Amino acid sequence: MTRIFTEGFEAGDTLFWGVAGNGSVSTTTPRSGSRCWQSGGTAAQKSISAISEGYVRLGLFATGIAAQVIMRWYASGTELGSLRLSSAGNLQLYTSTGTLVATGSVAIQLNTWYLVEVRIKIADAGGVLEVKVDGTVDATFSGDTKPGADTTFNLIYILHTGASVWRIDDFALNDTAGGVDDGYPGDGKVVMLTPNGNGDSSQLVGNDGNSVDNYLLVDEIPSDSDTTYVESATATEKDLYGMTTYTLESGQTVLRLWVEARARELTAAGDGIQLGVKSGATESFSATRPIGTSYARYVGDDLKTDPNTAAAWTQGGLDALQAGVKVA
Repeated sequence: MTRIFTEGFEAGDTLFWGVAGNGSVSTTTPRSGSRCWQSGGTAAQKSISAISEGYVRLGLFATGIAAQVIMRWYASGTELGSLRLSSAGNLQLYTSTGTLVATGSVAIQLNTWYLVEVRIKIADAGGVLEVKVDGTVDATFSGDTKPGADTTFNLIYILHTGASVWRIDDFALNDTAGGVDDGYPGDGKVVMLTPNGNGDSSQLVGNDGNSVDNYLLVDEIPSDSDTTYVESATATEKDLYGMTTYTLESGQTVLRLWVEARARELTAAGDGIQLGVKSGATESFSATRPIGTSYARYVGDDLKTDPNTAAAWTQGGLDALQAGVKVA
């Protein structure tokens, strides 16, 4: 595992979080795409598999400057450290619940997007906390980042503890395994392509009782639950949809492309889906994702290259892309 998650909140719902707190998806001044996350005073919580070292990326937009918490990392119920803002607008790194270990020099300005990256390594004398702003190290600490017995973290909180809210966008986490995506994520912006036409397969049946123009039943942002949908109980049946495109700006490249869906099974029968794309004559679907009886977020594999060419995604590849789901 290398890239643990990438999230731009473009689906318009709170299903990325295990607990959403009282934050919300916002369409006000996103860093990229059409949406971002607006923090709440009650933390949004993201659970991950436990790691001892990771690199977090978030676009950060402050609507006010006050001493308060931006992000915390936990080992289950034990807080191991946090990223905060000082009353002067400087980023600060803390261990445990309140031990300040480093303060940055960049003065965060109101209503401005910043690329913030945080390295977290949990250890005694060999621990590291570091924060970058727009690609440059702003504050760093080497020493004891393990306030108790916990050697890993498995929970990330996003919240605000003062009157001013944060907007968060282009959220990502890398661990240190795998040889790629094993350090700072660097800049990245998340945009979404949505279904806008029929693809080469329409085997699922819509809530309207047929398989005609199924894309019209899966294009809502956010998902409308059981109002419109497609379904099948037959393994290997699939739908593919034509997709909107994104015009690459000068110098932009596609670092990864993935398919997301909101899905549920009708009864608890151990059903699953696969998510994937068709590019040219080549289909590429993920392994089976088991699904439950409540709607949840399901994510396919990161496709870092075009499966039809095994080379970088091009504008032509994006323009002709089909995406969809398969019953497993």
